[in-house]
Formats: sequence, structure tokens, C-alpha cells
Amino acid sequence: MSGAHDEAQVPVGGGQYREVVEGVALDDEQVGVGSFGDLADLARHADDLGAHDGRRPEDVGGLLELGAEGELRQLVAVHLAVQVGAEADADAGSPGLFFAQSLGFAGWPPFQAEFRSMYVVRRFDVEASTPTSGHAGIIASAFAQDAENLNSCLHAFDFEQGAAIVEAISAARRTVVIASGTHALPAQALAIIAASRGYDIDVEDRGGAQLANALVRLTSDDCIVAFSFWQHYKQTVAGLRFGRRRGATTCVITDTQHSPAAQLADHALVVPAEGVSHLPSMTAALSLSYGLAAALCAIDPAKSRSAISHVDELWQDMDFFAPDTREL
Repeated sequence: MSGAHDEAQVPVGGGQYREVVEGVALDDEQVGVGSFGDLADLARHADDLGAHDGRRPEDVGGLLELGAEGELRQLVAVHLAVQVGAEADADAGSPGLFFAQSLGFAGWPPFQAEFRSMYVVRRFDVEASTPTSGHAGIIASAFAQDAENLNSCLHAFDFEQGAAIVEAISAARRTVVIASGTHALPAQALAIIAASRGYDIDVEDRGGAQLANALVRLTSDDCIVAFSFWQHYKQTVAGLRFGRRRGATTCVITDTQHSPAAQLADHALVVPAEGVSHLPSMTAALSLSYGLAAALCAIDPAKSRSAISHVDELWQDMDFFAPDTREL
């Protein structure tokens, strides 16, 4: 497949097709072709879309074959074209926008984020991702990957959905944040900071009976926020499903809009979770948690200042902190 080329087309006015990409070099190493069938997943998703409203697979860019010569290469070509500054941009009326909308996305940035999460975040190609310059090189690569993840959020993040989650937490009588494993790192940050600023918000990352007890009191006045990335924990998804049945507002931070958790969300945010070698990274999700917490504090600064002053007084009484070395 390396060095081959194909073209992707998108529908425009009058039933004509406008060329988006032609002669773009494809590289299996770059996109992780074949890893866990990820490319086939998006093709099937496009095929599903083609079955609605009388649209055929041909109407979303071509025959949705799962082989190397079919739609998969067209999708890869579009993604790589963006990286080399090709024609597919996010301007109104652009072919990239038409293409993304034909696959069911609101615009080009959501498609770009989804493509990245499915075909880069989930790529487990040790030879391609493992640094070769020793321990320092691995650490440097981790920093570089996180910087790339954060930069992609500036260009492809859904800020409207972010604001909607802030409003949902602010309006809720009570908020429960759930996560498991390393996914709990950003969950804890959001809940701990927001709680110290006066919000009725708790985090539950232990699962089992503790998770059940935290969820059983949910009502339609409440909010549940879940952090769920590949591989997705069953208890997190089950907790969301229960909260949805109880009428609570469901919010999800995840790595793809097709994740099990995202399917249960009233509001979903997608952030990249690609790390080095076989490891995911929660850096972008953690940055998002701090951003959400800061936005919550900004809603009522006086309330936040009052709450943190009481918390600080309690911390002092409980002698939480070791003295700074400069004070010894």
C-alpha cells in the first residue's frame, strides 16, 4: 500500500462530484492499517450512514469496500492531505466539509478528531512508535506526543460541547464523576477542584458496591460525568446507562465519538489519548479537567473564593501539608 495513490470524492451541488485528494501517498506505518480492524470500523460506519435517507455507499465517497483498494484508502488520503496542506480545509463550502458531513459529522474538525482517535490513538505499532535513543529519548518522545495531543485540541476540540458540560454541572443539584484505572486521573482532578470551590460533586473510581451506592441516589436533577478511553471499562458504561435511566444529564470525556460511553451521552467531548509505545496518555484529558474546573469557578467567583477559604481553613486545622523547605 505504501507509495500508492487514490482519490476521494465528495458530493456537491447538482449531483456532481468534486475532487478532494488525488495522488496522495499512503503509508501503512502512518495510519496503522489493520490494527484491530479500525479502518474497517469507519467504513462500516459510513456504510451505515449510506443506508439512511435513501443514500447509497456511492453517495459518501465511493464503494465502501474493506479492502486496500476501496473507501478505506480514500479516507486515509483525505486525512493525510490535511497534514500536507491540501485542498480539504474547514471553510464553508469546502470539499473537506462536504466529505465530513456526508459521513455524519457536523464539520471537518469533528471528523479530523474522530479519525485521529481511531487510527492514531489506537495504533499499537511498536516499531513505529518506540524511540531508539535510550531512556532520555523515550521521555522526550512522551513530552512531544503530549504536546502534539494538546495542540490538536486547539484545532479540533468541540468548545460548544465543553461549555454545555460546564453548564450541566453548574445547574445540577449533585454531580457524580466516574472512571476506572488511569482514566480516574483526570476524573479526580475535576471533582476535587470543583468540590473545593463549592460544588456538590464527588468522584467514584473504586467500582463495585461503592459505585452502586454513589449512583443509586441520582435523580433527574443530577449530572453524571464519565471518563472513558480505550479500553473502555464495563462498570463505567453501566454507570452511565443507569444514570440515563434515572434521568440524570450524562456527560462523557472520551477518545472517540463511537465509544460505548459516548453512545450514552447527552454531551460528549473527544480528546486524543495517544501515548508512546503501548501506553495511553491522559495529559489532554487532565488539561481538559482543569479547564472545566476553571470555567466552573468563573461562573461565581465570589462563591468560589468563599468556598476555598473555608476549605483552606480546614486543611490548616487538619495539618495537611508539610512545611516548605525554605520555612525549616
